[in-house]
Amino acid sequence: MAMNYLTWHKTASWATLLTGCIHSLNFLSEPQPQNETEKQLFDLLENYKFALPGGFERSMGELMLFFNLDMSIFLISWGIINLFIARYFMPSAKDRPFLWLNLVVMTIYLVATYLLTFLIPLMCVGIMWLFFAVAAFTYKPIS
Repeated sequence: MAMNYLTWHKTASWATLLTGCIHSLNFLSEPQPQNETEKQLFDLLENYKFALPGGFERSMGELMLFFNLDMSIFLISWGIINLFIARYFMPSAKDRPFLWLNLVVMTIYLVATYLLTFLIPLMCVGIMWLFFAVAAFTYKPIS
């Protein structure tokens, strides 16, 4: 039996949740410098403070920590929200806009990932995007 759009949507949602959990593993270990140049770079990353608007001072390490935390929260939340919607509100006659919204958001996220990261996140986001795309394109309205 062929998988319907709801199954693909749930698969995409689980892939999103799993990617967020994998991304949060980043908090379990600290990268270690391999040479003197990296040691100096890591020291600057953690200790050199930027003067930001509003009187705030933050290091690049603190900003990177925020972005890592933000990305994990976004992916885990997006996956949970999609699973919740799939469980309680799908299937219905109004699923198409929601499926396309997921695809648009994941397309923007995929482009940003392609331009700014490396292979492993690109593969994870590409898999999520593929599942959301198949869910959107296999949608058939309920009679």
